[in-house]
Amino acid sequence: MLSKQDNEKMLSLMEENPDAREIIQKLQECHKVTLSKVSHELRNSLTLINSSMQFIQSSHPEVKDFPHWYSTMEDIKNLIILLQDLSAIGNASKLRLNTVDPYASVKAILESARSLIENNHIQLEADCEENLPCFQGDETKLREAIFNLIINACDAVQENGYIHIRLYKEGSYIIFKITDNGCGIDEASQELIFEPFVTTKKAGTGIGLPLAAEIVRAHGGILTLESEIGKGSIFTVKIPY
Repeated sequence: MLSKQDNEKMLSLMEENPDAREIIQKLQECHKVTLSKVSHELRNSLTLINSSMQFIQSSHPEVKDFPHWYSTMEDIKNLIILLQDLSAIGNASKLRLNTVDPYASVKAILESARSLIENNHIQLEADCEENLPCFQGDETKLREAIFNLIINACDAVQENGYIHIRLYKEGSYIIFKITDNGCGIDEASQELIFEPFVTTKKAGTGIGLPLAAEIVRAHGGILTLESEIGKGSIFTVKIPY
C-alpha cells in the first residue's frame, strides 16, 4: 500500500506528465477490478463452506461440542464480511448517480445511527442547515461513507461521550463534519488511517475509513482528519455541488 508521501509523489507526477497520468489511472483501475474479482471468488467459496458446515450442524447437532467448531464457524463468517468490505472498496468508484438532498440524507443517517448512539449513552448534537443545494451523487454510498464515520466516532468515545455533526455549505462545497471527544489518533497513525487493514481499534478490520475515503474521492470530494490524543478527532467531508 502506498504511503501519504507516495501518493503525493504520484499525484505530482500525474500533473506533470500526461502519459504517466494515463498509465497510473489504468493501473489504479486494474487494481480495483482485480481486488473486486478476487474478493468475489473467495467470498463465494467461503459461503459454500459456511453453508456446508451449517448443513452438517443441522444434521449432526453434536458437532457443536467438537473442539474449535464454534470458533471456526465464526472465523468463516468474519472472513466473508471482510471480503464483502474489500469488494465494496473495489466498487466504491462505480456510482449510481441521482439527486442527493444533503439535509434529508443526514437526517436518514442519524435515524439509522439512533440505536447505536442511545445504547452507548452518547450525547449527540446535530447542527444541520436546511435548504442546501442538491447535487448529483450516489446517495446510498454517500450515506454509507458518513455512517462509517459516525461508527468510527462512536467507537472512539467512551460511554457518555460526545459527538457533534454539522452540515453546511462553504463555497462550492457541501460540508459534513463529524467531531468527537474520544481518545484521538496519534500523528503516525493519521498518516495511515485511510489505508485498508490499518486500525487503532482492538477489534475491527480497518476497512470502514478507507471505504469512506474512496467513496468521497469518487464524488470528486475530499475527506480530511484533524486529531489530537486525549482530545478527540474531526473528520470533514467536502463534496462539490
